[in-house]
Amino acid sequence: MVFSTPVFLFYFLVLTLLVYYLVPRKLRNVVILISSLIFYYWGEQTYVVIMFLSTAIDFTHGLLVEHFKGKGQLKYAKMAVASRPIHLLMTMSCPAFICPVVSTSSFFIFPTPVTEIRGWRTTLVTSV
Repeated sequence: MVFSTPVFLFYFLVLTLLVYYLVPRKLRNVVILISSLIFYYWGEQTYVVIMFLSTAIDFTHGLLVEHFKGKGQLKYAKMAVASRPIHLLMTMSCPAFICPVVSTSSFFIFPTPVTEIRGWRTTLVTSV
């Protein structure tokens, strides 16, 4: 789904805004989270697992920062903030490194002339 499609503009956006304003204020962030995940799942199902992991890591880092700031341990709070870009880079680079490895290793397990994995197209020669 793309932002400019009629499905998004006339159905998804309208339904999301309707639910957002009908639920109590405490649940509005949950509505936005769920609707965002549905939106991204509609567009590319492959990366929703990565989004769940990234969201869980962000939430955990936020809890760590709040915990350490509450105890007055700013050093550890800063460490929690500083470690997040490392996790972010690992999350973003994961598909770039895993897909070629999986497609190459699948050649040795199940030799096929053409393998397509998550949008990566690799042509493998099985006979010379």
